Amino acid sequence: MSWEEFLALVAAELDCDTTGWTPSATLTEVGLDSLATFELVLALEARGGFRFPDDLIDALRTLGDAWAWADARALPAATA
Repeated sequence: MSWEEFLALVAAELDCDTTGWTPSATLTEVGLDSLATFELVLALEARGGFRFPDDLIDALRTLGDAWAWADARALPAATA
């Protein structure tokens, strides 16, 4: 999952503007509270075909943390 795909997923799932977001931005800096973070995790799990361990969810601090973990485990995108 590319950074752009990650941002598109976040924007669609959380109905927010991700313009200017960087991997180093903390979840709180971009306005994601615990509920929004949980919704993001659910969307990443559904899209990627994996489960985030509970202890990892609590340890997520930056957008890059979530993206890197999801990217390393995501299923390959379907090809036409």
